[in-house]
Amino acid sequence: MTGPTWRIDDEDGEVTATGAAQPLLVSGRAMRDALARTWRIWVGAMVVGGLLGLAALFLLPHRGSASATLLMVHPDPTDTAAMTTDITLLQTRAVASQVLADLDLTESPEAFLSSVTVDPVNNEILRLSITGADNADAVARATSLVDRFLDFRSDQLTSISDGLINGYTQRVEELQSQVDDLTREYDALSASPTVDQVRASDILTARATLGSQISTLQQSIEATKIQTEAAIAATHVIDPPEPKRTGGRRQVVLFAGSGV
Repeated sequence: MTGPTWRIDDEDGEVTATGAAQPLLVSGRAMRDALARTWRIWVGAMVVGGLLGLAALFLLPHRGSASATLLMVHPDPTDTAAMTTDITLLQTRAVASQVLADLDLTESPEAFLSSVTVDPVNNEILRLSITGADNADAVARATSLVDRFLDFRSDQLTSISDGLINGYTQRVEELQSQVDDLTREYDALSASPTVDQVRASDILTARATLGSQISTLQQSIEATKIQTEAAIAATHVIDPPEPKRTGGRRQVVLFAGSGV
């Protein structure tokens, strides 16, 4: 049997067994001692990083942001989907195109709308925010957006109201024509030598029913006008567009933490 082989240059004659655990290059204690000796360096680096983060917040240019809050009044207060309709109208390309034309902007309506965030607080309060090149640009965009949206919404509500009123009016005219026919028939019966009392009674009953329907439709016409006009007049800006201030608590913590 062949004995162990020794390398000539191994002066101490020690042999390391294959697969034996190697000693750690850096122990936990050594790491702790190293940190203890250099704590001033890394604490100082953290402080400098935090200061650089705050400097980036206050000194470097950032995109501006503005917000506004609106009170939305609807013709039908029981319509739970009315706020959803308002949001849809605000996010239309028609409104965006009007804003772009107002401010002479060259971006697409889709790009403009992507910078708008809409938050329906409840069924009547609508909050929106928009970003811009800076705060002044963001405020200008928000102001134009609010104005154009309210005008566009007013036009749509008026159009819906006019459609309903036209429908009611047409129905009133049709019913009134029937009333006129019945009146002429009744007058003819009354002028004849022998009056058909049964037919005359039926005519009066039918005419009264038609008159009641006409009265209801006329009330609906007035109610539609009043509700639509009231909704448009009562809808207004609660908080006008204003810039979101740089340096809020959340931003300070975020930038300082990033620097650290």
